[in-house]
Amino acid sequence: MLFLLILKKTGIINCNKLIAQKSKFSIKIVTEFKMKLTIIKSAKLLLILLTFFLLFLLIATQITTTERIKLITVDVNNFLSDVSNNPVGINMNFLRDSTKITKSLKDMKVRSLRYPMGEIADYYLFDKDNPAVPKISLIDPNVWVSSLTNSEGQWPKDLLTFDDFMSISQSVGSETFIVIGIDAIAYTGTSPHATPEEILEAAVEWVRYANIVKGYGIKY
Repeated sequence: MLFLLILKKTGIINCNKLIAQKSKFSIKIVTEFKMKLTIIKSAKLLLILLTFFLLFLLIATQITTTERIKLITVDVNNFLSDVSNNPVGINMNFLRDSTKITKSLKDMKVRSLRYPMGEIADYYLFDKDNPAVPKISLIDPNVWVSSLTNSEGQWPKDLLTFDDFMSISQSVGSETFIVIGIDAIAYTGTSPHATPEEILEAAVEWVRYANIVKGYGIKY
């Protein structure tokens, strides 16, 4: 201290200036520290808010799921249908299959057969005037099913007819499932296609032919 006083008296250093500079430097450090502290607090607060928000979403989702589950009531003592007699089923493809596979289906113990198939059946249109040759409900070269038709836009020959299918089903002893094609109803193009009324009429006539004319007794 005595040394600093001597330097000040002799004018070698300006203590007031030195103290002022030191004070400014200290204030700057404190200010920067406070700013960093504020940023850290803000980040922590944001993290806390984000955590609460995520917890809220999780709880809300669980509540919604629980509410939906409460709407479903399962009575294990009351069953609508017993499928133990037909656990194994197969789609029959009316474009590819034939009566030659009857024995194989018997050996496999198939108890469910669906006709005229799955997705292909969406364009199968029963013809009451010619039950052995179905119509096609949509003729449009831009639709995938056109790749399965002939040059005239019709189903190819040598099909597995409905009656042939029923012969297989009866020989195998399987439950019969018939698919009604309705995709043409949703068609929005301009190519020839069946109307909803024509599709409904074809379905009605198919049931009439199967269960009244032929007496197959098909349920599904």
